[in-house]
Amino acid sequence: MKIVFNMVHLDNIETATGVGQHQLNIVEGLMALSYQEQYIFLVNDIVKKQLIKKYPTINTISYGKQDKIPKIFNKYYYTLNILILDQIYIKRIVRKIKPDVIFQPFNSITIKTRWKQPVVIMVLDMYHRFYSKYMGKMHYIVTVKRHNSMMKYSDAIITSSYVNEKHIKQFYPNSHNKISVIPVPISIDTTKIEEFSIKKPYILCVNSLRYHKNIHTLIKAFNLIKDEIKHDLVLIGTNENDEANNIKNKNNRIHFTGYISEAERNYLYKMADLNISPTMFEGFGMTPLEAMLFEKKVLVSDIEVMRESTFNRAQYFTDIENEKVLAKRIIEVLTMKEDKLDMSECKREVIKRYNPKVIANMIHQVLIKIAGEK
Repeated sequence: MKIVFNMVHLDNIETATGVGQHQLNIVEGLMALSYQEQYIFLVNDIVKKQLIKKYPTINTISYGKQDKIPKIFNKYYYTLNILILDQIYIKRIVRKIKPDVIFQPFNSITIKTRWKQPVVIMVLDMYHRFYSKYMGKMHYIVTVKRHNSMMKYSDAIITSSYVNEKHIKQFYPNSHNKISVIPVPISIDTTKIEEFSIKKPYILCVNSLRYHKNIHTLIKAFNLIKDEIKHDLVLIGTNENDEANNIKNKNNRIHFTGYISEAERNYLYKMADLNISPTMFEGFGMTPLEAMLFEKKVLVSDIEVMRESTFNRAQYFTDIENEKVLAKRIIEVLTMKEDKLDMSECKREVIKRYNPKVIANMIHQVLIKIAGEK
C-alpha cells in the first residue's frame, strides 16, 4: 500500500500555523502507529530535514525549495506559488510514484482534483460560503469553482466537525455518502517553554486576525473594562487585510505578537489568566483545546462548532458581536475561582478525544478503504 500525503502547504515546522499544525499532528499519530512504510510525505527541503530529524524512519520526497516563482506581486504570490507546486511539481512526483491513494489534508483552491488514483480530501471549513464579502468577487468565484471540483471528483471527504458536515451537505447534497467526520488531532509538548517578554497579568487570544475571528469585538470589549482589570490583552497572529480597518490599537495595554515560536506560544498559554476565542465562524477550533492542555480558563463564543469541539466544558458568551456582553463575561470568568480538579478533567478529556494516534488511525482506515475499493 502506497499512500501519498501532500504537505505542500507546510513550509516550515517551526512556524506552522493551524493548517500546518493539524498535518503535523496527523503525522505524529501515523508514526506512533508505525504506519510509516505505507506513507510517502511530499514536502519541501526544509520540512524534509525537520521531519527526518524527528522521525528518522519517515519516508519523504522533496519537491525542492518552497518558493518556485519570483516574489513580484505580494498580493497573489502565495496562491500562485502553491498553485504551481500543486499542479506541476506534485503532479510530476505522483505520476512517478503511482500511489494507491492520494491524501489532500487541506481544501486549498490550488490542489489538483482529478487524478487517475483515488483521492481523499480533508475539508477544514466552508468559510467562503459564509464570509464571501471579505474575499473579493473573483476570489470567491474561483474558490466556489474549485470546491465544486473537489466535491465532485474526491472519492472520500474527511471533515473535522459535525457542523462542517452539515455545511458540506447544505451546498453539496450529493456528497452525503462520501463524508467521514474525524476531528483534528491536538498535540502540544507542554514542557517546551521559552520565555516571551510580556507584562503580567494578561488575557490571551491565539487566532489569526481575520474578520470572522471577531478580534474587533474583543478589542472593543477590552477597552470597555481596561480600567476595571489589571490585565493586558495579548493577541497572537498576523493582521490580515479583511480585519485591518476594524482593529484600531491606540492602547499600550494591547499587544500584537505576530507569529512566534511554539515554545514562546506555550509560555504565553502557561502564564495567561484567561484564554479567549471570540470567533464567529470555525471549522473546528484548536486553540481553546490547546489552552485546556495547560489547564487554563477558556472563554469562547457560543456557536455550535465551539460547543462541539470544547465538549460543553468551556465558558461561553452569547450575542457574539456585542462588546458589552463579552466585556461582562470576561470580568465574570476572570473572577471565577479556579477549580483545579475541573481543569485537570478538561485536560484529560482533550487528550482522550483528540489523541493524534487514535485520530490518525481513523484517517488511515478511510484511506485504505478507498484504496481497496478502487
